Amino acid sequence: MSKYKDALKSMQEALKAMQEALAEMNAGNAGEDEAAVWAREYGEAVTRKRVAQIMGVSPTTVAAWIRDGYLQLTPDGNKVLVRPAARWYSSGGPKRARYERRERKAGREPCKWHIV
Repeated sequence: MSKYKDALKSMQEALKAMQEALAEMNAGNAGEDEAAVWAREYGEAVTRKRVAQIMGVSPTTVAAWIRDGYLQLTPDGNKVLVRPAARWYSSGGPKRARYERRERKAGREPCKWHIV
C-alpha cells in the first residue's frame, strides 16, 4: 500500500509543478490581444483553406467574406492576413456579415446601427 501512496504523492507533485508552469506561461501572454495570439499561433498570413479551418466555416464562406471586403489578402492575393482577420472575427464580424447579406438579399440596405 505504501508504494501506491508514494506514486500518488509523486503524481500530485508533478501536477502541481505543471499547474505552476502553466500559470507562468499564461501570465506572460496576459498583455497580448487576440490578433497577436492568432499571429503567434498561425503566422502572419495563411491560406484561405486554413482560415476556414481556424474560423470553423467553409472555404466558400471565406471566399465570400474576401469578396465582400471583410477579410484582407496579402499583396500577391494568395493568402489572408491573420491579424485583421482575428480582429474582425473576435469583434463579431461573422454575425454582422450574415446580417448584412440577409438584408441585401431581401432588397434592403443594412442599418449600420443594427446590433447583431
